[in-house]
Order: sequence, then structure tokens, then C-alpha cells
Amino acid sequence: MKRFRQSHRKQLAVKRFISRCLTWLLVLLLTFTVTVSWGQAQDKQPISPQSWHLKGIFAALDDSDPEIWALALDKLSEFKIDLQFADTSFQEFLVEV
Repeated sequence: MKRFRQSHRKQLAVKRFISRCLTWLLVLLLTFTVTVSWGQAQDKQPISPQSWHLKGIFAALDDSDPEIWALALDKLSEFKIDLQFADTSFQEFLVEV
């Protein structure tokens, strides 16, 4: 009977060790996955608008619906705009506002 208990205890110890190792491995894998995906989500760089982007946004800003204005301004905030090299139409729009 003692042999059975000792071998049973060893089996439980091995199972517990394997369970702990797998748990830590899962925690590390989950942490790594969340960290990498969070870092990639924040790397969005603003793009420079093309003329058709600006024309579409200007047309939306001329609309009478305030929700359309909000969407247009939200889209405008996604772009990186260098005012020195911007289209003259964009500079004229800024002067009007």
C-alpha cells in the first residue's frame, strides 16, 4: 500500500509540475500577444491627403447637415497637412474659416 501511495504522490507531483509549466507558458504567450498587437495598433501614421481627398472633404463641409461636417472634420484630422506645401484651395478654405 505504501508503494501505491508513493507512486501516486509522484504522479501527482509530476502532473502539478506540468500543469504549472503550461500555465506559465500560456500566460507568457498571452502577454506577448497582447503587447505586440497593442504596439501595432498605435503605430498608425497620418498620411498626406491627395487633392481628391480635400475636394471631397470641402464638399462635405459645404453640406447643410452638421453630422456630415463632423464626419468631414474627423476625416480631415486623420491627414498630415503641411500648410507650406498645401494646395491653394486648402489655404483659401482656411482663410474663409
